[in-house]
Amino acid sequence: MSHKTDKFTPWASISREERFFTAILFQDLLRNPTPFWQLLQSKVRELRHFSLAEVSFEVCFFRDAAHKGLIKRAPMREKQTFDFVLFLETGDIVIIEAKAHQAFITKQLNELIQARADILAASNIRQVYIMGLYSSKYHPMSSTLAAFTGSITWNDVASIVDYKSNAHHYLRADSIFHN
Repeated sequence: MSHKTDKFTPWASISREERFFTAILFQDLLRNPTPFWQLLQSKVRELRHFSLAEVSFEVCFFRDAAHKGLIKRAPMREKQTFDFVLFLETGDIVIIEAKAHQAFITKQLNELIQARADILAASNIRQVYIMGLYSSKYHPMSSTLAAFTGSITWNDVASIVDYKSNAHHYLRADSIFHN
């Protein structure tokens, strides 16, 4: 039996999928990536010396870079997707892996670390930084944090003034963490 309501509930108030929130963030980044880049630079000292060249979303890096001849083909990694890849003017990259309602798992962290090693071995890229984006309610273990060059929270993103029209989405992403 179906349950009928008189009131429509917006999907934005139901979804717990980080792709929903990262898609919204990507739209803000396309409009103006500078405040986000400044946030990352404030969290990771090494990034302070670099300029941002391009922001990409849901990046199938190994597949597409190999197809273009930028790296050697890595068939086992071709389906691996990164939530964001920030391309720096130096040719270095920042990979951002996001979570909303879940914690990072060891398998995913190991795949990120191996992906960094594979990118460095298969390309001219000198440095791959890995950043975590997650709820401020999530308190990762030190072994989890060790996988990242640095991290930010959805609450940090919500505080970016230039993204205030979507702050309610980022605050929701921050609030739905469930361990």
